Amino acid sequence: PGGSIVVATNSDPLANPLVAGDFWVHGLYAETLTSVSPTGEIIPFLAERWEVGPDATTYTFTLRDGVRLHNGRLLTADDVKWSLDW
Repeated sequence: PGGSIVVATNSDPLANPLVAGDFWVHGLYAETLTSVSPTGEIIPFLAERWEVGPDATTYTFTLRDGVRLHNGRLLTADDVKWSLDW
């Protein structure tokens, strides 16, 4: 369950997974990997933690365990990748 996904970004700030909006999982609206606290801090949501690569263009997310999709199946890194490729 859970797993990690590595996401490479370009210079477009909307492509930055830490600030990009909600995503789709298999055609259904879903939550984000991160959220923003009332004070503007980026905080974990579906991802429990992440690491930023040395060149600040690669992010490695670790998904929270136990997150379920609408059909009861556990969220995986493949689901997140699918939503980013979609």
